[in-house]
Parts: sequence; C-alpha cells; structure tokens
Amino acid sequence: MTGSSLAKSLAAACFAALACISAASAQVSVTTYHNDNLRTGWNSSETVLTQSAVGGGSFGQLFSVQLDDQVDAQPLVATNVTINAHLYATVVYVATENNSVYAIDPTSGNVILKTNFGPPVPNPQGCNNNGPNVGVDSTPVIDAANGILYVITYTNDGPTYRIRALSLSTLLDTVTPVVVTASGMLTNGSTYQFNASVDRQRPALLLSNNTVYAGFGSFCDLAADQSRGWVLGWQAGTLTPLAANKLTNTRSSSQDNFFLTAPYGCRATGLRPTLRAPSSS
Repeated sequence: MTGSSLAKSLAAACFAALACISAASAQVSVTTYHNDNLRTGWNSSETVLTQSAVGGGSFGQLFSVQLDDQVDAQPLVATNVTINAHLYATVVYVATENNSVYAIDPTSGNVILKTNFGPPVPNPQGCNNNGPNVGVDSTPVIDAANGILYVITYTNDGPTYRIRALSLSTLLDTVTPVVVTASGMLTNGSTYQFNASVDRQRPALLLSNNTVYAGFGSFCDLAADQSRGWVLGWQAGTLTPLAANKLTNTRSSSQDNFFLTAPYGCRATGLRPTLRAPSSS
C-alpha cells in the first residue's frame, strides 16, 4: 500500500471515529450516503456538535485506525448492534478498496470485525483516479430494521461485481452473493450486455421501497466505445435482480463510436430511479 493510500485510510478512519462520537451520544444512525435518500447530508437529530462544542480546544482527533487500503466510500453508523454477544451502542462500518469491510468501535477505535471478499482489480482500464486498486468503490447502504449492510465488491476474477447482503453482527453473507449482470435493447434491436471490465460502480447504493439500487458509469471516461451508463436494482433481502433495468444510452451507432454515458441526478421514486442523462449521449 502506498503512503497516500495509508494516509487516506487513516484519515477516513479518523473521520469515522469523530463522526460517531456525536452519533454515539445521540444514538443516531447514519445508514446511507449523505444521511438520506435525497443526499442532503442534513441530520436534524444532531444536538451534540454545536458551535461552542466544536470551537473549543477539547474537540479534535481521538485516535486513528489503520486499515488495509484506501477508503473512498463514506463510513456508515449503526446503533445497538450485538456482535459476539456484546451489545454496542454504536458501530462504524468502513469499506476499503481492498474489498474489506470493517466494524469499528468508535469509543475505543478497536476493530471488532473484519471480512475480506477477494483481491481487488488493479488499475482497471488504466484508471487510477481513486488509487491503485478498485474493490469497494461506492458507499454501501444499511437496512437497520433487518440488520443488513448491502455492499458491491469488485474482484479480480473476470473482473466481477457482486452485490452482497452482510449481517451487521457478523459481516458474513446472509444470502448467496449475486453476480451483477444485465442486458439492454439498442435502437437497432440488438442486445447490449453489461460489461464489468469497463463499467464502474461508483455512485453510492440506495435502498428504497425494499429495493437496492446501484448506478454504473465508466473508468476515467475510457473505453467510450464500450462503456454505457446503467441503473440496476435488486430486491432487498433476497438479492433477486429486478426484471427491468435502465440503460442510459440505447443508440446503436455513433459517428465517433462514443457511447459513454453515466446516470446522474439519480434518486429512487417509487420502484424506479429518476434519471437525467445528457441528450447528446
């Protein structure tokens, strides 16, 4: 691991610890990217991090936790989790680009659990704008009611994306992981297949109406003749793929073979994501 990767890992872990001290006091979970499905980042239940509390000399880093690779996913927080017969008021869940998921005690910095899901993909398509490895690249999502952490791993065996439903108490799969596959119809009637080698799963996962959604784009805008944007979904709990998916570019030909598209402005409304994609793509 490079010094940069280690520094980012430590910084992310420190952020997780600091973020959770407030959550532990207020018993507030952070189960999805930016705190809600609208991605506002607003926590209306926060009462501890007041201006006076963070402005004094007593506020700062409490400890650091060394992880095994760079962290690009937002750490998440769950409350009242039983692990190894011990009830933790707050647990921080952190995923790394090495395909590792950690459960960390924010009061001590101790790693409670760690699970690794296989070797990451090194420099996919020569793209290294998030670091030398791509493993868990997106922010997972927590189903607090059922004690499940949904995460997508990217392993160097194809390469292959898998969506997993992990127990918050064990970090083990609650059901068999599902390999991410999809197909879409192009304007000429031909079928376009999802290609894990060129499609990047960077947007945070979203849980809405008992469905887990994931968006896919490209690696560094490379392989523009092959990469297209996708929004895919799976039933929560079973990980059964939805019968329908969204391919954001269905054109069968292009003057310059440039089909690169990505979903953005995506949120779940009912059972279908609302998409906005450039009209030129």
